[in-house]
Amino acid sequence: MIHEMVHAHLNVKYGNAMSFDNGMDFRVKMEKFAKDNGIPNINSNKFHHEFMGRFFDAMALSLLSWDLKYGTGGIKTKDSTGADILNWEYYRSLAFGAQFQVDTSDNIVSETDTFKLLVPDTNKRKEIVKNILNEQKSNKDAKGEKCN
Repeated sequence: MIHEMVHAHLNVKYGNAMSFDNGMDFRVKMEKFAKDNGIPNINSNKFHHEFMGRFFDAMALSLLSWDLKYGTGGIKTKDSTGADILNWEYYRSLAFGAQFQVDTSDNIVSETDTFKLLVPDTNKRKEIVKNILNEQKSNKDAKGEKCN
């Protein structure tokens, strides 16, 4: 749902340009990003998914906030002293949904340039994909609770 809200946000911001202090409105910034990245259609999923990288931390924070209030109370891990802590990286990994495509065997077949830029380590990207797929399938490795 958060991911889809970012799509809606981008559509609204593109349609209702806002001005920034440097004189470039949001629409111009979006068009510049599209041009600089060789994306011909700003209203495409490709553009949105590439541009969405600017929102991953906010998306992760939204997931964490929701989980704390309505979900599992946060994913707990242990720090070096053995104390429970929330694992920010797990929430951040879930924000990367739609940054990749997998085949029927869950092998990555494509990734956005933004995903590769923000997570340059191939093994870390594979771990992120695994986390997302576990949650989507609500399997034994999912950390969240199954939705009814």
